[in-house]
Amino acid sequence: MYYDNSHANNANIGLYADGSAATHAIWDSDFNLVLHMAGANWGEVNDSTSNNNDAISDTGTPGYNANTLIGKGISYVIGAPVDRLVVADAASLNTTIANTMELWVYMDDIVGVHRWIQKYYDGSTRQYQLGISTDDVVYVLATADGSSYKQIVATDKPLSATTWHHVMGAWSKVGGVMRVYLDGVVSTTTEAKTDDVNDNTLDPSFPRDLDGDMDEVRISKVDRGAAYAKANYNAGNDSLITYGNEETIPVVDTGKMFLMFP
Repeated sequence: MYYDNSHANNANIGLYADGSAATHAIWDSDFNLVLHMAGANWGEVNDSTSNNNDAISDTGTPGYNANTLIGKGISYVIGAPVDRLVVADAASLNTTIANTMELWVYMDDIVGVHRWIQKYYDGSTRQYQLGISTDDVVYVLATADGSSYKQIVATDKPLSATTWHHVMGAWSKVGGVMRVYLDGVVSTTTEAKTDDVNDNTLDPSFPRDLDGDMDEVRISKVDRGAAYAKANYNAGNDSLITYGNEETIPVVDTGKMFLMFP
């Protein structure tokens, strides 16, 4: 559930990816794309930011409105053709000087290569991708001219099959370091990168190939960092806020009466 922060009394509760200005206002301007992955078909999978990076097509037979960790998401299988959701290339998706990619993912199996967020090779140059090789998260950013790339293979943070994980890759040119976060914890594996990321013309896919489910896919034009990764993981698995029993003050009978006069 998201709240319309333009109303002091939160009158519009329950706004989702409905394309309204109030929904857009929930997300800060550094979010380039926010897909809740809910909808009965690709035409209902809309970007919650004002960038309008909505889905434009799919391939294969994705399982829409699948039950996922947050709410509804999309279930995929690797086949022929491959299940994928496609968004049109746009200037807002070309995060050339800073980048954060994140999602919640549930892997039915972790054999081989699975690319969850894919805007990588258009036949000429490279851009970016986030995925997995066997059980290791792989975060890839192209060099400035797109002819090569830098990547992290986070061998110290293996994923488990049949478990929901929050995965995030983040980098900025100013900071100069690529990092991977798994379930709110940063990998000790890093990669230096101080040049821009190339901008190519490929329509991004979510995913490129996956056996499993995806939910809450986001791309930002800033390095969101460790505190954000931890907060998002805790919020997603419902551990950010804990609830206890109501506490009361015990009443003690002293046996005395006090009279108060005006």
